[in-house]
Amino acid sequence: MRWLLIGVGVVLGIVAVLAGLGYAMPNAHVAQAQAEYRASADSVYSVLSDIAGWPDWHPSVERLTPVEADPKGRTWRISGPDGSMTVTLAGEDPPTRFTTLADGGMFIGRWTYHVEPRPTGTRVTITEEARIDNLVVRGLATFRNQTATIERVLRALGDRLGERVEPRALT
Repeated sequence: MRWLLIGVGVVLGIVAVLAGLGYAMPNAHVAQAQAEYRASADSVYSVLSDIAGWPDWHPSVERLTPVEADPKGRTWRISGPDGSMTVTLAGEDPPTRFTTLADGGMFIGRWTYHVEPRPTGTRVTITEEARIDNLVVRGLATFRNQTATIERVLRALGDRLGERVEPRALT
Protein backbone atom coordinates (compact mmCIF):
# COMPACT_ATOMS: atom_id res chain seq x y z
CA MET A 1 0.00 0.00 0.00
CA ARG A 2 2.85 2.34 0.82
CA TRP A 3 4.40 1.84 -2.64
CA LEU A 4 1.07 2.54 -4.30
CA LEU A 5 0.79 5.86 -2.46
CA ILE A 6 4.37 6.74 -3.41
CA GLY A 7 3.61 5.90 -7.05
CA VAL A 8 0.46 8.02 -7.04
CA GLY A 9 2.41 10.86 -5.44
CA VAL A 10 5.12 10.67 -8.11
CA VAL A 11 2.55 10.71 -10.92
CA LEU A 12 0.73 13.67 -9.37
CA GLY A 13 4.06 15.45 -8.95
CA ILE A 14 4.93 14.97 -12.62
CA VAL A 15 1.50 16.24 -13.67
CA ALA A 16 1.93 19.27 -11.39
CA VAL A 17 5.36 20.06 -12.88
CA LEU A 18 4.00 19.77 -16.44
CA ALA A 19 1.01 21.97 -15.55
CA GLY A 20 3.41 24.52 -14.04
CA LEU A 21 5.51 24.53 -17.21
CA GLY A 22 2.34 24.90 -19.28
CA TYR A 23 1.12 27.76 -17.10
CA ALA A 24 4.42 29.59 -17.65
CA MET A 25 4.05 29.36 -21.44
CA PRO A 26 1.60 31.35 -23.56
CA ASN A 27 -1.23 29.20 -24.89
CA ALA A 28 -0.65 30.43 -28.46
CA HIS A 29 2.41 30.00 -30.63
CA VAL A 30 3.61 30.51 -34.19
CA ALA A 31 5.99 28.04 -35.84
CA GLN A 32 7.35 28.31 -39.35
CA ALA A 33 9.65 26.29 -41.61
CA GLN A 34 10.45 26.17 -45.31
CA ALA A 35 12.09 24.01 -47.94
CA GLU A 36 13.18 24.39 -51.55
CA TYR A 37 12.09 22.00 -54.32
CA ARG A 38 13.23 21.58 -57.92
CA ALA A 39 9.63 20.90 -59.01
CA SER A 40 7.49 23.66 -60.50
CA ALA A 41 5.20 25.71 -58.27
CA ASP A 42 2.14 24.32 -60.04
CA SER A 43 3.25 20.72 -59.35
CA VAL A 44 4.01 21.47 -55.72
CA TYR A 45 0.73 23.32 -55.18
CA SER A 46 -1.19 20.50 -56.83
CA VAL A 47 0.20 17.91 -54.38
CA LEU A 48 -0.14 20.12 -51.29
CA SER A 49 -3.66 21.36 -51.94
CA ASP A 50 -5.08 17.92 -52.83
CA ILE A 51 -6.22 17.19 -49.27
CA ALA A 52 -8.06 14.05 -50.40
CA GLY A 53 -4.67 12.70 -51.56
CA TRP A 54 -2.87 13.36 -48.26
CA PRO A 55 -3.12 9.74 -47.01
CA ASP A 56 -0.83 8.75 -49.91
CA TRP A 57 2.10 10.85 -48.67
CA HIS A 58 1.38 13.08 -45.64
CA PRO A 59 3.09 11.63 -42.52
CA SER A 60 0.31 12.77 -40.15
CA VAL A 61 -2.55 11.35 -42.21
CA GLU A 62 -3.26 7.62 -42.34
CA ARG A 63 -6.99 7.93 -42.94
CA LEU A 64 -9.15 10.78 -44.18
CA THR A 65 -12.95 10.84 -44.05
CA PRO A 66 -15.11 13.67 -45.43
CA VAL A 67 -17.36 15.28 -42.82
CA GLU A 68 -20.84 14.93 -44.25
CA ALA A 69 -22.20 17.86 -42.24
CA ASP A 70 -20.11 20.20 -44.41
CA PRO A 71 -22.23 20.90 -47.54
CA LYS A 72 -19.23 22.42 -49.36
CA GLY A 73 -17.14 19.27 -48.84
CA ARG A 74 -14.21 21.21 -47.42
CA THR A 75 -13.96 19.44 -44.03
CA TRP A 76 -12.36 16.09 -43.26
CA ARG A 77 -11.71 13.96 -40.20
CA ILE A 78 -8.09 12.84 -40.34
CA SER A 79 -6.50 10.09 -38.28
CA GLY A 80 -2.83 9.36 -37.94
CA PRO A 81 0.02 8.64 -35.54
CA ASP A 82 -0.60 11.91 -33.68
CA GLY A 83 -4.30 11.16 -33.09
CA SER A 84 -7.32 12.48 -34.94
CA MET A 85 -8.62 15.92 -35.74
CA THR A 86 -10.94 17.80 -38.02
CA VAL A 87 -9.31 19.75 -40.85
CA THR A 88 -11.16 22.38 -42.87
CA LEU A 89 -9.94 24.07 -46.03
CA ALA A 90 -10.34 27.69 -44.93
CA GLY A 91 -9.07 29.58 -47.94
CA GLU A 92 -7.30 29.25 -51.24
CA ASP A 93 -5.36 31.57 -53.50
CA PRO A 94 -4.10 29.15 -56.17
CA PRO A 95 -1.35 28.56 -57.05
CA THR A 96 0.45 30.39 -54.25
CA ARG A 97 -1.39 29.92 -50.96
CA PHE A 98 -3.98 27.92 -49.08
CA THR A 99 -4.97 27.64 -45.43
CA THR A 100 -6.37 24.83 -43.30
CA LEU A 101 -7.92 25.00 -39.86
CA ALA A 102 -7.32 22.05 -37.54
CA ASP A 103 -9.24 21.15 -34.41
CA GLY A 104 -7.93 18.21 -32.44
CA GLY A 105 -9.56 19.16 -29.15
CA MET A 106 -6.43 20.05 -27.21
CA PHE A 107 -4.73 21.52 -30.30
CA ILE A 108 -6.49 24.15 -32.37
CA GLY A 109 -4.60 25.80 -35.18
CA ARG A 110 -4.22 27.24 -38.62
CA TRP A 111 -1.67 26.04 -41.17
CA THR A 112 -0.91 28.39 -44.05
CA TYR A 113 0.98 26.95 -47.01
CA HIS A 114 2.87 29.49 -49.16
CA VAL A 115 4.11 28.23 -52.53
CA GLU A 116 6.61 30.60 -54.12
CA PRO A 117 8.05 30.12 -57.60
CA ARG A 118 11.85 30.51 -57.63
CA PRO A 119 14.32 30.56 -60.54
CA THR A 120 15.48 27.05 -59.62
CA GLY A 121 12.11 25.60 -58.61
CA THR A 122 9.78 26.33 -55.71
CA ARG A 123 10.02 27.44 -52.09
CA VAL A 124 7.33 26.22 -49.70
CA THR A 125 6.84 27.91 -46.34
CA ILE A 126 4.39 26.46 -43.84
CA THR A 127 3.24 28.62 -40.94
CA GLU A 128 1.46 27.11 -37.97
CA GLU A 129 -0.54 29.42 -35.72
CA ALA A 130 -1.83 27.27 -32.88
CA ARG A 131 -3.34 27.29 -29.45
CA ILE A 132 -2.98 24.64 -26.74
CA ASP A 133 -5.32 25.31 -23.84
CA ASN A 134 -4.59 22.22 -21.72
CA LEU A 135 -1.80 23.12 -19.27
CA VAL A 136 -0.33 19.61 -19.08
CA VAL A 137 -0.26 19.19 -22.87
CA ARG A 138 1.26 22.66 -23.22
CA GLY A 139 3.87 21.68 -20.60
CA LEU A 140 4.71 18.57 -22.62
CA ALA A 141 5.07 20.76 -25.71
CA THR A 142 8.01 22.55 -24.07
CA PHE A 143 10.05 19.40 -24.72
CA ARG A 144 9.22 19.26 -28.43
CA ASN A 145 10.64 21.20 -31.34
CA GLN A 146 7.71 23.39 -32.47
CA THR A 147 8.62 23.03 -36.14
CA ALA A 148 9.15 19.23 -36.04
CA THR A 149 5.77 18.38 -37.57
CA ILE A 150 6.11 21.05 -40.26
CA GLU A 151 9.58 19.79 -41.15
CA ARG A 152 8.27 16.21 -41.35
CA VAL A 153 5.57 17.35 -43.79
CA LEU A 154 8.08 19.27 -45.92
CA ARG A 155 10.37 16.21 -46.11
CA ALA A 156 7.43 13.95 -47.03
CA LEU A 157 6.41 16.43 -49.74
CA GLY A 158 9.93 16.14 -51.13
CA ASP A 159 9.65 12.35 -51.10
CA ARG A 160 6.33 12.61 -52.94
CA LEU A 161 7.97 14.85 -55.55
CA GLY A 162 10.93 12.46 -55.87
CA GLU A 163 13.52 14.68 -54.25
CA ARG A 164 15.31 14.92 -50.94
CA VAL A 165 15.00 18.23 -49.12
CA GLU A 166 16.27 19.59 -45.84
CA PRO A 167 13.72 21.96 -44.29
CA ARG A 168 14.85 24.90 -42.26
CA ALA A 169 13.05 26.32 -39.24
CA LEU A 170 12.30 30.03 -39.41
CA THR A 171 10.95 30.42 -35.86
